[in-house]
Amino acid sequence: MKIKQGKLLKDYSYYRIGGPAKYFAEVENLAELRTCLEEWRLISQEQAIDFNTILVLGEGTNLLFPKEGYPGLVIKNNLSGLSFDFDKRTVKAGSGYLIRKLAIEAAKNGFSGLEWAGGLPGTVGGAVRGNSGAFGGKTSNAVKSVASLELASGKLIERDNADCLFGYRDSVFKNSGRGEFILEAVLELKLDEKEAVLKLTQEYLAYRKKRHPMDYPSLGCMFKNIAFKDVPDKFKEELRVFCKGDSLMLPTASLIEKLGLKGVKQGGVEISEKHANFFVNCGGGLPDDVKTLLRLVKERVRAAYGIELEEEIEIL
Repeated sequence: MKIKQGKLLKDYSYYRIGGPAKYFAEVENLAELRTCLEEWRLISQEQAIDFNTILVLGEGTNLLFPKEGYPGLVIKNNLSGLSFDFDKRTVKAGSGYLIRKLAIEAAKNGFSGLEWAGGLPGTVGGAVRGNSGAFGGKTSNAVKSVASLELASGKLIERDNADCLFGYRDSVFKNSGRGEFILEAVLELKLDEKEAVLKLTQEYLAYRKKRHPMDYPSLGCMFKNIAFKDVPDKFKEELRVFCKGDSLMLPTASLIEKLGLKGVKQGGVEISEKHANFFVNCGGGLPDDVKTLLRLVKERVRAAYGIELEEEIEIL
C-alpha cells in the first residue's frame, strides 16, 4: 500500500469537477484498508494533519468537490465482493460494488427488491449511507445488516437495520460524520421469476435513459423532494397536482420547472432541460458555477412558495 499525492478528484467524480487530493489511496479489502490507515497515521503525525481528515469515496456520484481539492486523505473504496444465499434469500455485497450492477446480478439470480436501482449510479456503500431510493423503492427496505470499520480506533461494527437509523436520504453513517468506513451490507430480498425481475429492472434503466440527462456529467438530483405536509397551506391546492397518486412528496423538479428555470446556465453548468433537478456539466463547469445555481434555485423557490429546499448532494 502506498498513499499517493496530488490525484485530481475530477477524475473520480461523476461531475468531472474538483481539484487535487493532498493524499489519495485505493483499497480492495479490509487488510488493505487497515494498512492504509496505519500509513496515514504516520503521515498525519509527521505533517501535523488531523488524522480524521479522511474522505471515503465510492463512485463520486453525490459529492461536489472544491476546486482547491481535499486537504486530507481520500480513500477510494474498491471493496467489490458479491455472494448470494438462496436459502436465506440474502445477498452480501462489498461496499464498493456498483449498485446498478448489483440490481442486474440480483435480477439474473431471481432476487426481487432492487429493481428500482436499475441504472442507478453509485456504490452499495453510498446507497446505504444516503439511503438511496427511486420509484418508491429505497435501500433501507432491503438492508438486513451492515458491517463497518471505525477509522480512528480500527473497531469493527455490525448493525442491523434498526441500528442504521435510516431516514429520507439519511442514516446513522451520514449523521455521524465521516468516522466510519462501510465494509459490506447484507440485503434481504425475495425470490421471484428471473425473467419478470430482469424485465422490470431493465424498464427502470430504460426510464432513466429516457427521462434523465445522461449525455452530460451530473450528480443526479441536486435537491431533496419536499414533504407535502411542509408546503404552506395557501399553496397546497396549486401544487398538489405535481404529487403522483397518493404521494406524500412534492417533486422539487416540478417547482424548478414551474418557475421557468430549466436551461438556465452559469458558466459551464446548466439546469437540465430534460430534468430540472439535474444540473449538468456542459464542459468546464466549476464548483462556484454549481453553487451559484443552487443559490438561485433556493432563492426563487423560497420567494415564490416559502419553501426551503435542502440539497441532496454533499458539498465539500
